[in-house]
Formats: sequence, C-alpha cells, structure tokens
Amino acid sequence: MIREKAENMSQTGDASPTVSPDMAYTESAPYAVDPSKRMLLPTHWRGPGTTRQFIVMVAGGDKYLSVLPPAVFEKFINRLREQKPEHVSIPDLERELNSRVKWVTLDRFGRLPLPPEFLTRVGIGKQGYLVGRNTHFEVWQIEKFKAEADTAARQDAGAAIDSQLTAL
Repeated sequence: MIREKAENMSQTGDASPTVSPDMAYTESAPYAVDPSKRMLLPTHWRGPGTTRQFIVMVAGGDKYLSVLPPAVFEKFINRLREQKPEHVSIPDLERELNSRVKWVTLDRFGRLPLPPEFLTRVGIGKQGYLVGRNTHFEVWQIEKFKAEADTAARQDAGAAIDSQLTAL
C-alpha cells in the first residue's frame, strides 16, 4: 500500500488517482511545446482518474514520440519479449529499448515534459501534433504527420472507417 502510494506521487507531491479503465486517448490536433519542452495535454486526458506518469519513447524509425501509460508499456514489453526475432537477444533488445525510453510525470498543470534529445531526434520544435491512439498517444512533427496522411495506407484506413460508418 505504501509502495503504491509512492509510485502514484507526482513531481509536486500530489497523489495521482488510479487510471480509469474507460480512458481512451482520442482526438488529434496541434499543440504548442513551451520553452521548457512541455506540452499541455487535452483536458479530458488529464482529469480525475487519469494517470500522471508516462513513458515517452522514440518510435517509427525516429518519426514520432509514442507516449504510453505504465500499464500499456508493461503489456508492450511483455509482447516484445514474447515475439522478438530469434536472432535478437534479450540484452540487446533491452539496451536498444532503453536508449529510446524516458519516464516522465505531468506537472500540476497537466503539462507533459518531453525529453529535449527526443524532440531533436524526431524534429519537433515549438509545436507538435498530438495524435490519440486509444490506449496511448503520439507526438509528431506536423509536416511528418501531414506527409503520412497522404500515404496509401492512411487513405485505405480512412476508406475502411467510412465503409463501417455507412454500415451502421
């Protein structure tokens, strides 16, 4: 119990409520990155019952940052270990993963600190594009995100969504 409470403490010392099982990171929009390399999250992503701790990870071949709540990161790690290619060792996998990962905690205003070296690595400056992925979210450089939107894969995804909506 004491350990759980300590793990749920934010940088300000406030207890973080347990994560709501109904939480879904939805919506996509540009958000400013302040001079201290923080991004204010949408209100419904940081309200009562939401996590204050996240794992920020460089992903997509240095295209974007993936931001995962601890429970989602744990599932990711387990799946990664189970499905790793045979020629990759667990120590090599862990070394590579840990070069891409930082734990962060929202400040008392709901701002997400973004590691400056990660921002540089993916090319994000004063503004990033926040993309909800339901269980986690991503932060993209706006131009990279727009370029991805023009790919055939994204257009096919849009067509699949539209076809399901018409079936309702």
